[in-house]
Amino acid sequence: MVIRATDPLFPRIPRQMRSPTQRIETWQTSLREWAYAAAYQHSRQRRDQLANWLLRYNWHRPHAGIAAKTPISRLGLTEDNLLRLHI
Repeated sequence: MVIRATDPLFPRIPRQMRSPTQRIETWQTSLREWAYAAAYQHSRQRRDQLANWLLRYNWHRPHAGIAAKTPISRLGLTEDNLLRLHI
């Protein structure tokens, strides 16, 4: 599988991370959390789990690099924003 910069899987690395090593380590950590966290019978099963993993990663998983907040919390969504209504 080839990952391009426009793909949702392409790692979005903060600007303060200048070192190529840091970028690679961040990407590898993300891969371990999703692709290698469980044993899958087929790549199709792994692919099907991506949406669930992204939901947890962005909406529920605290990130140490942003003071134990979730990435979605940084958007400052108001109560009436439809984006807050996720499943």
